[in-house]
Amino acid sequence: MGFPLSGFFGAKSRNAQQRKLTIQQNKANKQSYKYNKAVGKDNHKFKEEQLEVLKKNNNANRKFQHRNELSQWRFGEKMRIRKENTEREAYEASIDEAVQQSSFNEMAYNNAQMQQQRSYREQLIGIRFDEEETERSFLAASAGIALNKKTLAGKANLDTQEEIVQGLQAAGKQRAAGGSGRSASKAIQAQVAESGARQSAIASAFMFAEEGENLKMTGLVDQLIMDRVMLEATRDNVDANDAAMRIKFRQDRLQEDLNAMNTILSEPSALPALPRPERAPKPEYAEIPEWRKPPKPIKMSAPQENLGLALANDAWDLAGALATGGLGSGQPFDYGKAIASYG
Repeated sequence: MGFPLSGFFGAKSRNAQQRKLTIQQNKANKQSYKYNKAVGKDNHKFKEEQLEVLKKNNNANRKFQHRNELSQWRFGEKMRIRKENTEREAYEASIDEAVQQSSFNEMAYNNAQMQQQRSYREQLIGIRFDEEETERSFLAASAGIALNKKTLAGKANLDTQEEIVQGLQAAGKQRAAGGSGRSASKAIQAQVAESGARQSAIASAFMFAEEGENLKMTGLVDQLIMDRVMLEATRDNVDANDAAMRIKFRQDRLQEDLNAMNTILSEPSALPALPRPERAPKPEYAEIPEWRKPPKPIKMSAPQENLGLALANDAWDLAGALATGGLGSGQPFDYGKAIASYG
């Protein structure tokens, strides 16, 4: 058996040790509680600040995106309006150019008509001059032929008269030479016959010469008729060419006017307006729950042994030891020493 009251004092010592450990544990739990409370509060504040920064950044991004979209929309609208104005200006410019070209075409047409009229008149004047020249040439040539005929007739008359005179003179000389009878008569007849033959030759020559002049006159008349026909044909050709040229001028002007009209651009139509950009919808955020204090740690109580029970057990053991006269060691029990040992 050990020292008397060892159970009591052992339980007392163990209770004191448990109280000490419990106090230390409660202190540690309290410090951990304070630390966790501060950390949780800081984390909650950080999350709130983080959410606020996220909201500000998203709001700034939404505003920037909307401004950028508005800027692009305004630029697109300006480009659309500029394009419409440019197309409208080009369309109106094409109309002005077409009208101006049509005016130039009219001026060119009138100038061509004037030049053609001048050329036509000059050709007609030339034809009239040719007609007059032809008539003058015919009259001059016919007058020359008539003069030649008169000259030939006069010469034939003179030659005939001279031949008659010469025949009469020859016959008179033959009569004057004397002689009678048939021989003298034959000689005179021979002179008369010879004179008649020469007169006949003169008449024949005149007729041939006159026929030649008549043939020339016929040729002149034929040439005059041919010249007149050719001049008339020339006039018809000039008239036809003038009409053809005027038709060509009208066709050319019509074609040039059509070409000018074809240069007119199609009338531009209004371009549809660009849709105005809308603001992006506001994002939704999960609300951070309010911070709540963590539960305080439970204050622990130290487990304690029952000192009364331990003392009763020790008393029971001590009584048994006293009854037997010792404490099981064969030596007397020293109470003072035992009490001192548990001090």
